[in-house]
Amino acid sequence: MSTIPHLPIFVEDDAIENGSQIILKLIRPDWDFEKIRYKLFTDGITNKLVGLFNDSRPEDDGVLVRIYGKNTEQIIDRKAEFENFKFLYHAGVAPDLYATFDNGMVYKYIRGETLTTTTVRDPIIYRLVARTMARFHRLGVSAGKRADDGTTKSELWSKMEQFANLIPERYSSPSTDLQFRKTFPQGIKSLRADIETLKASLENIGSPVVFCHNDLLLTNILVQSDNSVGSSPVSVAFIDYEYAMFTIRHTT
Repeated sequence: MSTIPHLPIFVEDDAIENGSQIILKLIRPDWDFEKIRYKLFTDGITNKLVGLFNDSRPEDDGVLVRIYGKNTEQIIDRKAEFENFKFLYHAGVAPDLYATFDNGMVYKYIRGETLTTTTVRDPIIYRLVARTMARFHRLGVSAGKRADDGTTKSELWSKMEQFANLIPERYSSPSTDLQFRKTFPQGIKSLRADIETLKASLENIGSPVVFCHNDLLLTNILVQSDNSVGSSPVSVAFIDYEYAMFTIRHTT
């Protein structure tokens, strides 16, 4: 992966198809735009994901345009996500990254089916998931942040501190505020005390710090096969690296 270009383009929520086409013309100028097919994969709060396919080309040539949700940078470190993407690409576990733009990124389409509550119980598939997770955990810790003693530093605590700092003294929604007070009677003070207790416990178990995905929802795991009729799954791929970081591997 050479230097990733940045496109000075902002894709508006109400003009996603048009904005995606402008981006596509810059990174795929040779495509016949009369044959472009659009598919909305995700229409969520944190991201919107659009697939662009040329019907005269193989589906594997497809391009994905990810548009960041408004104000999500308060929770998600988009610079870290970009660095994660590059790191994982060089490790052979992420697709080609074609470009970034003002509120998103563009990368290669990955063929596959997302897991379901049924398929995740398949012994073939859950073993593939475990192997892929182990591969993530084996990625070189040399890329991780270093503590004063030279060991790889867990990024979990700075992320939890970031989240805690976003919690207001009072929520504007009465129902939300009531629920928070029931869970944490002393407010943010109680939550911070819980974080410190958790930190002390985890730092004493001796678990190694490894690179973790941290968001393995079923929809973030793709099952891939060789496309033959009745073929068994041959691999799985993890997608969406927004929360990936070096952190403690396990808690038991």
